[in-house]
Amino acid sequence: MSRAHVFIVTGANRGLGRSIVKLIAQRAESNNETRHIVMVGRDQQALEQVAQADAKNTFTYIVPSIELGKPAQEITEPILSKLNEVLLSASISSASSVYLTLMNSAGTICDLSKTVDQYSEEEVTEYTA
Repeated sequence: MSRAHVFIVTGANRGLGRSIVKLIAQRAESNNETRHIVMVGRDQQALEQVAQADAKNTFTYIVPSIELGKPAQEITEPILSKLNEVLLSASISSASSVYLTLMNSAGTICDLSKTVDQYSEEEVTEYTA
């Protein structure tokens, strides 16, 4: 029985979103499923670096240049287009079951991979300005 799990991770280019992508990819090896991660974020170069993580049974897809201040249709259209492409792929269509999970981590105001005492004064000023 083959399973496919599609994850949409917003804010995947840094911080919490980046960590979520890495964790999803790592855990694919221990589960009997193929994982497809649609990474959404602002910075294409950073998304490409995250996508280079080589994990067994994991495929990554990039939806770059997404800004939260844009109109909703401009944000959702490229994401839904990429999701449609993923769902029509051969590895998904041959799966006996498909799961879809949205991990919304876009819009966080700081690097959530750090604890409070790890922030510099400059970072605190940047995030609170």
